[in-house]
Amino acid sequence: MTDNTAIMDEKRSKEDKNEAKLSQNSSEQFHLIADLLPQKIWTADSKGNVNYFNKRWLDYTKLSFEDLKDWGWKAIIHPDDWDENQRRWQQSINTGENFEFEHRFLHHTGIYKWHLSRGIPKKNETGDIELWVGTNTDIDEQKKLSFQLAKASEQLEKKVTLRTTELIIKNTQLEHSQSFLKQLIDSSKEIIIVLDTELKVITVNTEYEQLRNAKREDMLGKHIFDVNPKLEGSLQHDCTLKALKGEIVHLKKKKSIINPNIYIDTYYIPLVLQGKVEGVIVMSKDMTDIVKYERELINKNDNLIKANKELESFNYIASHDLQEPLRKIQTFSSFILDMEEGRLSDISKSYFERIQAASYRMQTLIKALLSYSRINGEELKFELTDLSEVIDRIKINLEDIIKDRNVKIISENLPLMNGVSIQLEQLFCNLIENSIKYCRIDVSPTITISCETAKDVPSHLKRKAGYWRISVIDNGIGFEMQHSTKIFELFQRLHNRDVYDGTGLGLAICKKIVENHRGFIKANSIPDEGTTFEILIPKG
Repeated sequence: MTDNTAIMDEKRSKEDKNEAKLSQNSSEQFHLIADLLPQKIWTADSKGNVNYFNKRWLDYTKLSFEDLKDWGWKAIIHPDDWDENQRRWQQSINTGENFEFEHRFLHHTGIYKWHLSRGIPKKNETGDIELWVGTNTDIDEQKKLSFQLAKASEQLEKKVTLRTTELIIKNTQLEHSQSFLKQLIDSSKEIIIVLDTELKVITVNTEYEQLRNAKREDMLGKHIFDVNPKLEGSLQHDCTLKALKGEIVHLKKKKSIINPNIYIDTYYIPLVLQGKVEGVIVMSKDMTDIVKYERELINKNDNLIKANKELESFNYIASHDLQEPLRKIQTFSSFILDMEEGRLSDISKSYFERIQAASYRMQTLIKALLSYSRINGEELKFELTDLSEVIDRIKINLEDIIKDRNVKIISENLPLMNGVSIQLEQLFCNLIENSIKYCRIDVSPTITISCETAKDVPSHLKRKAGYWRISVIDNGIGFEMQHSTKIFELFQRLHNRDVYDGTGLGLAICKKIVENHRGFIKANSIPDEGTTFEILIPKG
């Protein structure tokens, strides 16, 4: 009797060890599969304490599991998203409802990226939550695209491209991993179907069920042609066969065979188990909105081309047809003033002088507009330019006014830079003339031009080669900082024409030249003390 009891105890001990080993293997298999997936994957206990992050998470944050576990992941949530994130997560924990939320995660480089987070509870036989399994899908590009489209008129040159994530399923053979795998693919926004070597359906996810308007169990084990007869002999069929031969195939933005009203981006990925292709994973992403946006951008580009052609016509008109009548007005009014001087009353002379002044202002404005339009339309030829030589040429061209106004121009540490020489000369000539024009009464204008390597630049200007920071500082009348943006707009003037002449285009031309050089310009000013124009231009 004692021997039988010992044998039974030994048998139970072995069974307990086998069960523990099986559970451990199941957990290790889940972690292995999760680390292979392109998404960020996590699990949490029933109270919401996160107890696992896959390798994608750790690579993204460069933080350790100890840093992120439990509620430590709060540190990488954008502060503006945290309250709503916490509210929704707590609601899911309390109710057992699926968790879904779009929010921003801090990347290890210091920038925030948008993600779609989903969490699904795994419940036991009594309906109690045992754990949560979730994914975080990078949707940063989609978010950026939606922001860009709101400003499409300013961002026509930007191309919108999105790539789908790769490879989700390892295999479905292990019974203890199946429930995890099902939850993983169901939490994905991609449309997923897995086929074996005979093109029979191994599994599909919820997105595929919705697209087909069919239940998963009605498709499992069926040949793909029975599920979708239109697939036979199609391009998608050829891609599936190539994937069975070990090739990864990518079909970009094709109409869906199931629903021709949508465009999908599809990857056909060999399902490799122990070095052998055992099937195909077909992953598709709905690209309908992207295709629509790209077509809109193409239309806007076409309109831009038409606008450029119209601008060329304007250049011709401005150069010839508009200026010719003005020259005649100036000539004939001068003739009348010269020939009829003795017979004209003072009022008549005043009227003719006003006509001449108005025509000269109109001619100056046309020339300024023509200069602005040429800057927009001319082909840019970048070359190594010595900025010191540029300033020297400007001093020679402005020699008379410099002497007349007793202007002092100081230039220091000016570099060689890659730019369009004639545009750079116009840029600094406009800024110098602007400083001279708006000088203070009884104060000799002093203009200082200096350059240094920029340490901090706006985020949209990030370039590996770095930037030059060029400052043009004067001691003129200055202006209120509330006008610091307005002064760079077309036809914007802060002073009456009777006090300071001009067209209101000089600084607008400066801004356009700097933008042509992929740079940035701004102004800082203090009334009655002076103005500093700060220019950032790429080094490379």
